[in-house]
Amino acid sequence: MWPSGRHLYCGSRDLPKHISFATCVAILSIAHPTLFTPEAKAKESCKPAIVGTGTVASVRDGRTVLLTDGREVRLTAIEVVDSSRDALRSLVDGRELQLMRLGSDQDRYGRVVAFVRIGDAQQSIQEMLVAQGQARVAARIGDKACADILLRSERVARAARRGLWAD
Repeated sequence: MWPSGRHLYCGSRDLPKHISFATCVAILSIAHPTLFTPEAKAKESCKPAIVGTGTVASVRDGRTVLLTDGREVRLTAIEVVDSSRDALRSLVDGRELQLMRLGSDQDRYGRVVAFVRIGDAQQSIQEMLVAQGQARVAARIGDKACADILLRSERVARAARRGLWAD
């Protein structure tokens, strides 16, 4: 806080003229290192609502699983390729899943549309598939913070030429 009683922010008229905007940002990033960490910010704000759990009975395709209770779950926020089915099966077959929702409960076919995690894992199945190059980020996700996490994983997979990015 400055003597004027106002809080300091970069671009403030109270900021001494010899301190540039870039210097101000550098000072703030040293004083608060997590302030400019997009991963930390995105992880904190991407919190879909938990809507239930279920055990996987089978994998229908690269982004659809059937649960033992009869529900069909469509993984939101990703587009998949043919090889995604095997990758999804290796991740989830017979496992307990946590279902998390950002938008509507179901799609027009009655499937539960959700982000999915294995048990108490921090990373979603969608993020795992994208990181392996077995899926790409969909055009519409509904939450910027969740999209940022997936897009970051996609950039890493592309740079490493994994899965669909191998060509």
